[in-house]
This record gives sequence, structure tokens and C-alpha cells, in this order.
Amino acid sequence: MAIEEKQHGTVISISRRVVSLLDGKGEAMEGTLATKAIKVTTGDEVLFSTSKGEVFVTEVLPSKGRLYRSYRGVTHAIGANIERLLIVSAAKDLFSTLAIDRLLIASYVEGIIPAIVVNKSDLGLQPILDFLNVYRSLGYTVHEISAKLHSGLEGIKSTLEDLSVRTVALVGASGVGKSTLLNALIPTAESRVGEVSARTGSGKQTTSQAKAYVYKHTPQHRVLLIDFPGMQLFGLTHIEKPRVGDAYPEIVSHRQTCQFIDCAHIKEPRCGVRDALARGEIKDWRYASYLEVLEEIESAKRY
Repeated sequence: MAIEEKQHGTVISISRRVVSLLDGKGEAMEGTLATKAIKVTTGDEVLFSTSKGEVFVTEVLPSKGRLYRSYRGVTHAIGANIERLLIVSAAKDLFSTLAIDRLLIASYVEGIIPAIVVNKSDLGLQPILDFLNVYRSLGYTVHEISAKLHSGLEGIKSTLEDLSVRTVALVGASGVGKSTLLNALIPTAESRVGEVSARTGSGKQTTSQAKAYVYKHTPQHRVLLIDFPGMQLFGLTHIEKPRVGDAYPEIVSHRQTCQFIDCAHIKEPRCGVRDALARGEIKDWRYASYLEVLEEIESAKRY
């Protein structure tokens, strides 16, 4: 059986052992994992070979910038080699600081640069401006956009055109207009847009698997845009608890005044973080999200 020389490819989607790949020339192809022992996720760089016209993925190359799904102690990678993460929320009822904070934590732990994208800005941002100002004061980039009207997209496109960037991911809860944004950035993606439930105000999930789309492919610059499923898949139970505090700039800036080096900022005496909270220098909603993630990680240890 003649097997061709191994070639380099990038995983753009996977369903069980069937893998969709992008080769070095930007051509899409479909292959199969050579063995059950090979585990890949969207964004992974792999080596593949062909035999009798069939493509077989034989090796997964080292990666970074991975995002995970974790629940009750079980963790699975759902994306790899991500350099920038666009956290998509929306004005008014679909804006969730807790969901945003969780993704900021995941980004920090993996060394991914995040940006907050607030869609549907044409509906009015007044109710959430205070939250956006806090995020900006902490050093986070915030894009106010209307994907439907194609307005405010310049900052996002600038990221995608950055020559140092190769893989950008989109993540957001159903109903925030993530698919509309994807279609605005890559019209050929033809991503199915879900309708928001009139009864609950939340969206119907339209994406069940992460999939990468080619934003740009030239000999000098290739950029993939990964569309992730709903935010509910981003569990954080695989993260060590001390790392959670590291992801909060305001906690980092005040914890040096804590009495104990290993202070968890929950009930310890002479805690600089809780003192700052009492003075209003740390927002109560940020502190609440910090506590909720710690509790989630602690609860997972019981399983």
C-alpha cells in the first residue's frame, strides 16, 4: 500500500473520527483519524498522509491557546492555537457580566488576548455603560457594534488583518448575534442565524460543534475564524483556584496588602481585596463572579 509523504494541515471541524482539514495551500479536504488514540480539536495543527486517495491524520502537533469544556471533573479541549478571543455579548437583556468574566478567566489562563464585543448597539447601550466602563478601566478592549447594520466592525477587522494573528475565535451565548457577526465578517460562511425566543429572551442554539472559517488565505497571511458553540460549554473546573484570582486585574493590584500570601479573599482577616471591595474600589459584581467560579471548582472536587 503506497502512502504519500506526510503533509501539514489544520483542523477546521471534527465529527467523531471524521476530520475536515485545511492544507498548506488553503484547500479543504476530509480525512479520518488514523487511530482511535489520536485526539484532535478545531484549530489543531496536524500531519496527514494519503493512501489510495484517502486522507489519514497521523499526528497532532504541539499546541497552545486551548479552550476547554469541563464538567464534573471531565475536561475536553474544544479549540486550539487561539490567539485572540472575541467574547460576544449584546445590549440590554442579553448582556451577562458573569459569562464575560468566565471567558476572561479562560483567556487569561491560556494566554489568549480577549476583547469584549457588544452587539446590537443600535438598541441602546445606556443600561450597560457602567459595566463597559469598568471593563475598559481594567484594560480590556470593548467593541460596540451592530452586526446587522455592519457598523463598528473596524476594530475587529483590524485584529483579523494583524499579520501576527493567525487564529481568532468567536464565542457568545445564543441570541447575541454571533452568527450574524460571523456572516458580516465572512459572507461566504453562510452561518445559520437563530431566532431569539420571544418567551425567554434567550436564543435557540444553532451551532453544536466548533468550526473554523477562512477569513483570509494568502502566501503571506492565513487567518482562521473559529465559531464556538454557546457559552454554556465553557466550564472552568479544570483551572486551579489560585489562577482565578490571577485573572482579575483589580484583585492582583490589591492582594499585596493581604495579611496572608495564600489569601483566598473570602473570609481571611486583614484581606486587602475585601477592604478594597468595601471601599468600592472593586465592583461587587466582579467579586461575585470570582466567588462563583471558585465554588464551581470546589464543587467539582466532590465528584
